[in-house]
Amino acid sequence: MTVYDISDGRIKVFFDRIPDEEIRWAMKHSGFIWNKNGRFWHAEYSEEREALMSVLLYGKKVRKMRSIAEVAGKYRHICWYPSAGMDFGGLYFLSEEYYKYNNVPLDDGQMLPDLFIFTDVSPCVPMNEPEKSGAGMEELKSGKTNLRYPLRDLICDYTVKAISVEKLKDISDMIDSSFCAFSEHESYKGKAYYIKAVFHKWSKFEKTVHFIYAFGENTLFARDVLLKEHIPVEYAIQVRYGNAFGGSYLRGDWYKHITGELGCKYFISNRGYMECDDFFDRERTAEFFSGHGLIAPRYSELYSIDGSKWSDYGDVVWYKLDHSTP
Repeated sequence: MTVYDISDGRIKVFFDRIPDEEIRWAMKHSGFIWNKNGRFWHAEYSEEREALMSVLLYGKKVRKMRSIAEVAGKYRHICWYPSAGMDFGGLYFLSEEYYKYNNVPLDDGQMLPDLFIFTDVSPCVPMNEPEKSGAGMEELKSGKTNLRYPLRDLICDYTVKAISVEKLKDISDMIDSSFCAFSEHESYKGKAYYIKAVFHKWSKFEKTVHFIYAFGENTLFARDVLLKEHIPVEYAIQVRYGNAFGGSYLRGDWYKHITGELGCKYFISNRGYMECDDFFDRERTAEFFSGHGLIAPRYSELYSIDGSKWSDYGDVVWYKLDHSTP
């Protein structure tokens, strides 16, 4: 699908494939310039240029570029998995099919996610193959080949195949370049995609799933997208906790302390991480999330699985959250 965006006094056009020669010629002679790094056409905005674009693309499926909030606003039960890398296991473990097949107890009134949001600063690749940075996402975006999770195949044996990929408005102001060292060929910095895909695990499980993948720092995404745009997060996942989880601003238990502000009802995490007394800088976190409450909820265990089924960080536990004041 071809999409366009109008912001900061400019119009940008993103084609899903190389446009015909006559379209390229017309755009060049109307003042549009090709941005090789961003892979889009752009020019100073004018009504004439927007009208010209509509004429050139008449008969083609064109949509004005949407923001993450515009897409997420159409869903009621959202799950957020920060620092997800290419781990799409939540699409399986938080599905009606998995719950039914494994007799997972549903909490009273519980509705499973209808949209997943994954965030990370860059596509993850096997540690011994750094030259393939971004290859997993490129494979997923192409929709031509199944993407198999590259880091732990024996644990998460599944494939994901994109049906459609819609580019969303950039979130480039949500990455501190001094903290995140992107290589010159890295084209994902600050990008966001809305993806519809077929998730397949063994021969027993196949379903269509919807998710957003945004490349930005977790803390900035929480503050400047989820909280600022009032996007409620019903499920929070943290099964691959690492030292860079808080990005360039925070570290430690900040995630647990904003679940109330996000509206989280359920938290899925490793038992070992939940039981450890991790560092929490309340003053710095309160300053970063100024205007938002920082109260750690009470947790009650609903369900657990052996870590080897999903995460190499130990047993994974489903918790129900209680945000009420003791």
